[in-house]
Amino acid sequence: MRSKPGFLRALGVLIAGLLIAGCSGVRPQPPEVSLKRLQVAELSLSHANLLADLRIYNPNLIALTLEQFDYTLSLNGVKVSSGRSLEPTTVASHGYGDLTVKLSAAYFDLIRLVQLNTQQKSFKYTLQGNLQVGGLGFVSVNYPLQQSGEIHIER
Repeated sequence: MRSKPGFLRALGVLIAGLLIAGCSGVRPQPPEVSLKRLQVAELSLSHANLLADLRIYNPNLIALTLEQFDYTLSLNGVKVSSGRSLEPTTVASHGYGDLTVKLSAAYFDLIRLVQLNTQQKSFKYTLQGNLQVGGLGFVSVNYPLQQSGEIHIER
């Protein structure tokens, strides 16, 4: 009789281990990223520093940590900036998180942008990049990002 409870306990541990191992192989859904605000933070003699506020939505049942974000931002078809954010951001399950990315744009690129239309206050943007995401049960997963829309630049 003693062997049955021990067997059932071992079977339960085995099933739990298989479930945990199975969950670790599940690739989570990619987070949704949107550009919420773009503002000029500082002007120098050679370039402009911009701040891009990103809103991140996690559609998964587990919290995700955005470990790294490689990005390129174009406004009206002109590449304005590219770089890498190394600031980890954790987003709760079915929750939202915010990430501010510092951008540096050369005046040459900004002049090309302004020459297209000097009166324009809203710009079509394209945000491209790669998100490296970590979370419970997996080491890290890379997701390509391509998002387009229209944004007003705050000065």
